[in-house]
Amino acid sequence: MRIAIIDIGMGNLRSVENIVRRHGVEVWRATNVASLRGADAFILPGVGAFSSAINRLHESGLAAALTDQVLGEGRPFLGICLGMQLICAHSDERGGADGLGWIDGRWVKLHGGRGCPVPHVGWNEVRVTKESPLFMGLPPSIHYYFDHSYRYVGDNTDVIAELDYAGETVVAALHRGNIVAVQFHPERSQQAGTKLFANFLTTINQAELV
Repeated sequence: MRIAIIDIGMGNLRSVENIVRRHGVEVWRATNVASLRGADAFILPGVGAFSSAINRLHESGLAAALTDQVLGEGRPFLGICLGMQLICAHSDERGGADGLGWIDGRWVKLHGGRGCPVPHVGWNEVRVTKESPLFMGLPPSIHYYFDHSYRYVGDNTDVIAELDYAGETVVAALHRGNIVAVQFHPERSQQAGTKLFANFLTTINQAELV
């Protein structure tokens, strides 16, 4: 199995690389269209500004190439934190910017309050709300590590996990066909995160993600 980790220069990719490599998977960083070749699946991690990230994807040609590979060819895809936001249609951050549009949802600022600051940084209990191979073998409620300021608003059809923050329900994970995405950081979530990566890799190997 061969995994390309999309590198747009935003976020710590080394932790993701190390976890994936420990499962005996060939992994490399993709910074341009040519470096996507030969990958069986893609992981897009990220932390930072939405507009900067989407601009880098377009300028490098990766936006169009990934859309062709993921939507056109059905290659499995995992988005992490900013990577989850980028696959949606729009984000309100910094005046607003359009995303890849693979999922018709948008990102709005967390309300915060009630002793819950924005950005939301730290551990939070996540509830699995819909069956998905991504959470196979994990309990229905489990803690993951977050670092974000925006929440998903859209059709709940693709929502597979949620959390409560400052009195509002926040989407923690999405799954549509060959696309899965999480708002938290599995690479910083100890055993729960390691298991989630293992599940993603297992579904690729067994062609069970869709």
